[in-house]
Amino acid sequence: MGFSNSCLPSTLVAAFLLATANGHGYMTEPAVTFLSSSTDNTQFIATIESSASGFSGTFSGSPADNTAAFTTAFDSSSYTSLKDLINSLATVTVMGATLTCGSCDPDETAQPLPAEYVEWSHSSTEGFTASHEGPCEVWCDDVRVFHDADCAADYTSAPAELPYDRDACLGTSTLTFYWLALHSSTWQVYVNCAPLETTTSTGATSKYAHSCNCIWLGSNVRFHFNDKLDDCADYGQQHINDHDVHDSSSEHQLDIDGHFYNRITVNQLTVDCCRWQLWHFQPVDVHQFYGFNEGEWRLVNAINCRFDRHNPEAMV
Repeated sequence: MGFSNSCLPSTLVAAFLLATANGHGYMTEPAVTFLSSSTDNTQFIATIESSASGFSGTFSGSPADNTAAFTTAFDSSSYTSLKDLINSLATVTVMGATLTCGSCDPDETAQPLPAEYVEWSHSSTEGFTASHEGPCEVWCDDVRVFHDADCAADYTSAPAELPYDRDACLGTSTLTFYWLALHSSTWQVYVNCAPLETTTSTGATSKYAHSCNCIWLGSNVRFHFNDKLDDCADYGQQHINDHDVHDSSSEHQLDIDGHFYNRITVNQLTVDCCRWQLWHFQPVDVHQFYGFNEGEWRLVNAINCRFDRHNPEAMV
């Protein structure tokens, strides 16, 4: 038999409605265990005020409009990932919660890696709450293995099934899920984590490996690519290729094959020190020869590097 709100004390009704409003899901694959202090396992654990984010744009529109504005602002920002943004800006609002695990117990029983999908559920009939549009990410330790700019809109099944890069998680110890709901000007932060059963790394890399922030140097720029030698103890360099860019538009970038695309990617080959790297790039009219020379820009360990960003602090 049902009941009406009039039969309940007003304080209980308010508490029930608040819990319903706050609660919007948790990670179900891999399974998570919540801390005893958690009173609502489905609630967001932190917030970010859009007005304090430093992002330009309007965030008081529809969920879809807010997400589009956020995506535009994020792509022009210095943040390398959703995880980076959350760790930099979020304020925890739930007692006992952290930005690394939310209200989940990081010492729970280790879970097996999901065979294909990381899953998110709110109920048996709902994965992501449809109105809560915004980006989400999955990380295995320090490797991003899934990212989508609008998870509630793009993954609508119950549970939501996120096709993560499982092979890149082999050998890692913790899987963490991040979600930012943008349906209001106060952004809601959801974080869940699960410790993982022991596996052996194969050296596989993720196509979602997070972006570094680079600077567009303008026209007539030479990009000089190298890789480390197979012997990781040998820090000698093997020359790969040089490419000249004669278009000053930041909309035209270069990939490692010399073709013009919107972004440049220098793919990591292994999880150790043997990897593809963008070792340095330099103006053609300054240096016409190879080598690490005074005055040139140099960036190491560049993974999925985007030259349409403008962050000189990323240069070393």
